[in-house]
This record gives sequence, C-alpha cells and structure tokens, in this order.
Amino acid sequence: MSATHWEIAYQRTAKFEGGWSDDASDRGGKTNRGVTEATWINYWRSRSMTPPCTIRNATEAQTKQVLQEEYWKKSNCDKVGEASSAYLSAHLFDACVHHGPKRGQMLLQQALNYLGSALAVDGTIGTLTIASVREYSRNYHDALIASLLFQRAQYFDSIFRSNPSQLAYKRGWFRRLVW
Repeated sequence: MSATHWEIAYQRTAKFEGGWSDDASDRGGKTNRGVTEATWINYWRSRSMTPPCTIRNATEAQTKQVLQEEYWKKSNCDKVGEASSAYLSAHLFDACVHHGPKRGQMLLQQALNYLGSALAVDGTIGTLTIASVREYSRNYHDALIASLLFQRAQYFDSIFRSNPSQLAYKRGWFRRLVW
C-alpha cells in the first residue's frame, strides 16, 4: 500500500524537525518535533483540556497528532494534494510548520500569483486558491513547485535582512527546499 499524502509530508518534514530544541536564538522557542510550546498549550486548551505533559516530554504520536490537526488539516494541505500532488502538499505542509500556517498558505498564494493568478494573499486556502492550484498544476506543476520554493527563499532572505542572527540557520533552512 502506498503512503498517503499526509504520511509523505509528515515523514519529509520530520527529517528537519528532529526532536527537542530549546535554542535561545531560534524564534520558535521551545520546540519538539516541529511543535512549539505555544502551539502545544493552545492545542490542548482549545479542546478544554490540560496538556498531558510538557512539550519536551511529548511523544512522537502526540506531536504528530498536533501537526496533522493544526497544520495539515487547518491549512487544507489535503485539498492541495488532491488538486495537485503529494509533492506540492508536502512542500506546503513544511512551509506551514516552518513559518506558521498563515504564512505557509500566503507563500502558496504568492507563488500562484507569481505565475499569473490573481488571488488575495490572505493566508487562507479556500475554494479560489484550490481552483488556482488545480489550474496551474494541470500544465505548470513544476513551475508551481519552483515558484513556491522561490517564495520561501525570498521569505528566508527577508528574515535574514531584518534579523541577521537568523543567518546561523541559513543552510538548514535552504536544505528544506530540496528533496
């Protein structure tokens, strides 16, 4: 049985989001397998529950559940995959985990606009964005992927310009763009 789009995206992003991290220079703060402490706490509170443990002690199954609910599903990565490919949905998911769901979705909308679409860049993937993904994937799939990667690279550059301390992560961030 082949892997689902979700499993492909998760496995790909998991390569970059390893385990526990509490790097004072990293803007994400305390993070475990791609889930920040703030996301962890908000996830459980939004369900009127107390987190079962600290983010540091969260299991892979727990963090995977949060990533699927808070990033994959809420960013409509599944619908993007259905309209295009597992490859595009995996790149979108990685952008949402790395930059936050709203920014990840905005980067896809910017990528589509760069190719000629005329979407509002509102950070919400809805029916118009999905229709545009479907349209551009039909004849310009590789160009759409390249455009998304270009948008991410430009976003990285804006971060480096505004906060040079983040240059320490440059090689690692750019590794996320290829696979």
